[in-house]
Formats: sequence, C-alpha cells, structure tokens
Amino acid sequence: RNDVDTKADIALDLLNYSAFKKALTAMGIDDDNVDRLARETACSPTILRRRLSKNPAIRTPAWADDNDSAKSLVPMALIGAWHAEPEADREILSYVVDGKYETIEDNIVRLLRFDDSPVWSAGRYRGVASKIDALFAIAGMITQHDLDRFFEAAEYVLSDSDPALELPEEDRWLAPLYGKKRDHSSAMREGICETLIILSVRGNNLFQSRLGIDVEDRVTALIRKLLIPLTLEKLLSHDHDLPHYAEAAPDEFLTIIEEDLRCSDPVVFGLLKPDSGSFWAPSSQTGLFWALECLAWNPKNLLRVSVILAQLSRQKIDNNRVNKPDDSLQNIFRSWIPQTAAPVSDRVKVLKKLTEDFPKIGWEICIKQIKPGHSVGHYSYRPRWRSDASGAGQVVTNGEIYKFTR
Repeated sequence: RNDVDTKADIALDLLNYSAFKKALTAMGIDDDNVDRLARETACSPTILRRRLSKNPAIRTPAWADDNDSAKSLVPMALIGAWHAEPEADREILSYVVDGKYETIEDNIVRLLRFDDSPVWSAGRYRGVASKIDALFAIAGMITQHDLDRFFEAAEYVLSDSDPALELPEEDRWLAPLYGKKRDHSSAMREGICETLIILSVRGNNLFQSRLGIDVEDRVTALIRKLLIPLTLEKLLSHDHDLPHYAEAAPDEFLTIIEEDLRCSDPVVFGLLKPDSGSFWAPSSQTGLFWALECLAWNPKNLLRVSVILAQLSRQKIDNNRVNKPDDSLQNIFRSWIPQTAAPVSDRVKVLKKLTEDFPKIGWEICIKQIKPGHSVGHYSYRPRWRSDASGAGQVVTNGEIYKFTR
C-alpha cells in the first residue's frame, strides 16, 4: 500500500469476516480461535501467517522482538511514507519522533539490515513495507503520547490548503511550474490519511483496553475539524483526500454532506459546474463522488448515499466528465454489475424509496435496466482498508439480474 512510485497490476480486496472464517474453518481451526485470530490479524493473511507460523523468525521477526527497534519503528509506521528531501516532511517526522530527523535516517539504515525488513528506501522516498503488519507487530510499544503527537501532526499536514487554488482554474494543472504546491509531499499526505483509516477500523482493538482511549472517536473528531465549517475552498483543497476521509469516518462524512444539503445554498453545489474548457483542467467533483461511491459498498450506507447522489443529480452538469452523480447512481444499481455489496432485496427497497422521493431520477435508473441494446458498466471507487467491497462488484448471475430487473 505504501509504494509511491508504482501502481499494482492486480489489487486484492481485504478479506471480510465471512471469507476469513470460511478459509480458517477449512484449515481445521475451531470457531473460538477463528474469532480470536480475526481480532488479532484484522483478517490479514500477512499477519495471520505470523500468528500461525511455527518458525520463530516469521512468528516474531527480529525487528519486532527487539524493543529498541520496535520503538524506533513507531513514527514510521504511523506516517507510512514520506520524501526525505522537503524540510516540511522532515519536520513532521521530527515532531512525531520527538527528536531530530537524523535519528529517523539512522533507524532506517539499521532496520534495513534485518531479514524481512519492515521498512524500505528508494531514492529519496522512505516508508514501511506493510503499515498494518508493522502496527499490529509493535502496537504494544505505542503510547498515548505517540498517538497524541501523530494526531497533532495529521491535523497540521491535512489542514494545509492547496496553493494551486490561487491560480485560474484552467491553469491549475500547471501549478508546479508556478511554484504553487504544498510543502508536504503527497506520499506523506496519503500515508497519514491511510493511518487514520486503519486507526478508525482497528485502533480500538489495538489500544482501547490498554490505553483507555477511543481512537475511532478521535479520528472522527479530526475529520469533522478538517471539514467544518464546510466551504468550497475546503472541498477543492481536500478533493484527493475526501475518499480517505469518508472511509475513515463514514457516518460523520455522510452527516456533514447531509447537513450541507439541508442549507438554503449548499456548498457542494459549487463543485457541480461545467468544464473550464481546458483539456488538462482537473475535475473538481471527482473526490466527492469517489467518497460517496466508497461508502455505497456498505449496505448500511446505501440509502443515505443514494439520497445524497439523487439530490446532487438534480443539478445537471454540462460537461464530458465521467464522474457525475447520476453516473454514480447508475453504477450502484446496474443490474448485471452492481457497485455495492447490498443484496438484491436491499437494492430494491432503496430504489423504491428513490422513485418515491425523486421520481425522475428513479425512473431514469429503472428504464436503463430494461433499455434494449448494449450496456457499459463502470467500476466504482472501492474502499482500501475496509472490507465492505470484498467479493462484490463483479458480474452477477442471470437469476440475480432477472430478480432485480423484474
């Protein structure tokens, strides 16, 4: 997850609990131990391999067994990845480690010498090989002080507005040439966002009983602080981060958007505007739609996400962007490749509700299910650290297609 230079050819979804339990049951592990291993490993095969291995070097790697090495890994595991050149990145690492940045570089060199090293170094980029593996291995070395400093650093980095917004919209793709770029690297920014998601999903299991703090609540509070009061500048500045924020605090994110849509002049409508005309101009609504698509995979969120997208669909966007609210809705409800993990019965209930409250939009979704001719389906944005989309989003059976279409 923390490789900053390449994109994977194949990305595997995280295992959900039912798939994890089915696999371990087939391995002959009883139900009580399945539940324990699910908690201890976050259903991660990488961590499971360590828990089940009889080889001491695999079960407890040398870097996790040595207290000094494990403690030195804490700030790196929390940040995830960074660029060693910008002074801003180095300052954040120094703050989290509560010491000089040179200490981090010394620790990187030392940790790289271990077999199965938990860190990597490529050019001027640094990072941990597997953030979730590292956090689970060294969780016992993480203190409340470490978490406090991480949350303070996270707020500082993510609160930074995008200097590219100072340029005319058609020139923003040239922002680096004008020197309009953030002080902190995109690798650090994304690494911090992913840590917030992991802490939201797994943090209480790792720290609550030992430290007595609700880590999920702290993540939720930070996301709200970053976005409230909601402004158009914030939405544009955080465009690439919105899917991460949504995955980190799903209920809070939806609440923020719902609160805005209840206002007389919703801020989010400011994103729904025609293209500037420049081929290279970035889309201003991509992040919001990806965030909503990310949350639609969870059946519990399907109705709320659908209603939000339906409200946004009332304002038509006259441009050629693929990301439009009605396109996201069509992808979610497309009968033969639905982009949600909700079962047919839930999708039918939500679609009935949409047709009652938003008849025109509901009609457009319904008529496309039976419209003659070929249909093209698009894959929606998938969560990266939650298992909401595991096993879902592919072509379904003819029986399921017929049931939904009927």
